[in-house]
Amino acid sequence: KISGDLYVADSLYKKCLELNPNSGVINFELSGIYRSKEEFKKAIEFAELAVEASPQNEWYLAHLALLYNENKYYNRSSITFRKLIKIKPEKISYLFSLTEAYLSANKVNKALKTLLLIENKIGINEDISIQKHQLYAFINKRKKALKELEKLVLEFPENLRNLGLLAEYYESLNKKEESLDLLIKMMNLDSSN
Repeated sequence: KISGDLYVADSLYKKCLELNPNSGVINFELSGIYRSKEEFKKAIEFAELAVEASPQNEWYLAHLALLYNENKYYNRSSITFRKLIKIKPEKISYLFSLTEAYLSANKVNKALKTLLLIENKIGINEDISIQKHQLYAFINKRKKALKELEKLVLEFPENLRNLGLLAEYYESLNKKEESLDLLIKMMNLDSSN
C-alpha cells in the first residue's frame, strides 16, 4: 500500500511539475518521495532543483545537505551546510553537521576550525573539548591536544572523567609526575574510585 501511495503521489507531483516546473515545493516533495524509494540520484536531482528555485529556503538546503552526506558527497554537503550557516547563523546544529561533513571528507583542520566557532558561540563544552583534543592528537599536535584537556580541567576542576583523561594523556607523553599528581587529586575527590 505504501509503495502504491508513493506511486500516486509521484504521479500527482509530476503532473503539478508539468504546470509549474520551477516550483521549489513540488521538487522538494518529489525529492522526498525518491528518497523514500531509495532512488537517491533522482532524490538529489529534485532536491537541487528545489534549492535552485528557492536558494534561501532553509528546509530545502538542509534536505539537500543531508542527501549529499548520506550519499558520501561530503564536499557538496559541507558547501551546502556553509550556505545554511550564512542563512541561519544562530543554529548551532548546522555547525555540528558541517564538522561531521569535514571529518567524513578527512578535512580535520576545517573540522577543528568549525569546532572553535561552536565553542566561541556556546563556551567551553566537555564534548567539544574532548573532540578537539582527539583531533589534535590524531594530527600529532600534542601541545594543542594537551592544552584542550588542561583547559577542560581548569573549567571543570572536580570532574573525575576529565582529570582521568588528562592523567592518561600526561602518561602517554611520559609526564609521570603530572599524571601522578592528577591521580592523587582524583583519589582525594573520590576515594572509592
